[in-house]
Amino acid sequence: MINNSIDKLEKIVGLDSSLYDVEPGVIQVVPPFRHSDGDPYEIYLMQSEKGNNYVKITDRGMSLMRLSYSEKITDGLLDNIGKLVNQNRHVFQNGIITSDAPIDSLSSYLSSFIQTIAKVMGQKALSKNIKYSTFYEDFEKFVMSQFTEYNPIKDYVPVKSEDDVTVDYMLSPPATTVTSLMIFVFPIKDQGKATLVWGIIQFCLNNNLKFRSLSVCDDFNSLPRKEQKRIANNSDSLLLTVSDFYEVGQNKLHRLSTLS
Repeated sequence: MINNSIDKLEKIVGLDSSLYDVEPGVIQVVPPFRHSDGDPYEIYLMQSEKGNNYVKITDRGMSLMRLSYSEKITDGLLDNIGKLVNQNRHVFQNGIITSDAPIDSLSSYLSSFIQTIAKVMGQKALSKNIKYSTFYEDFEKFVMSQFTEYNPIKDYVPVKSEDDVTVDYMLSPPATTVTSLMIFVFPIKDQGKATLVWGIIQFCLNNNLKFRSLSVCDDFNSLPRKEQKRIANNSDSLLLTVSDFYEVGQNKLHRLSTLS
């Protein structure tokens, strides 16, 4: 399949990404997502060993190489990356992330692959000796216990045919407000998660879903300026610190629920 024209592959991948023939048998995919320094994610398509009905997606080791510019690559870090990649149903071997995608599902596999790279790039803290954070665990406990009237659902899949794209929390406004509106809540601790959330919100917008988004940062000021701008522009509501969420989250959710 990789031998087909780029035009045919572009129709499968979608209009948001650009494809370039970089060498025989290798096509580079340039998605609408970038690292904090402005460089695009490095993703390539190659012939799969599974046959013509599959395409191999690979980063050719560039994600780990980029991570090595600022981080010490330890066995512990590699182990964590491997577990993360495997949890997302891809393969991490010899420092390279790969996935064999059925050609009919190439678009959804690429979306999952991009999200996985974003998560990998958010693993920087794992190579440093810093105190373990309970940010996400505490956030989950608060949402699931304090907003029961919104029937919160964790890891919600907004488009059933694209089950690799998940929303952290989906809240349904009480029947007294707008029952058909969904509220998507995203906790954000670091740059990698900020990039991931931006992509998920964009995905939901592109699919014309009826929703409102609330992004809650552990510390907004600690994020790179580009991620700050992206999150601020894409989110319907933004809280700069998690303590703000604990204090005014109920009011924020009520306001989002009543927006037309």
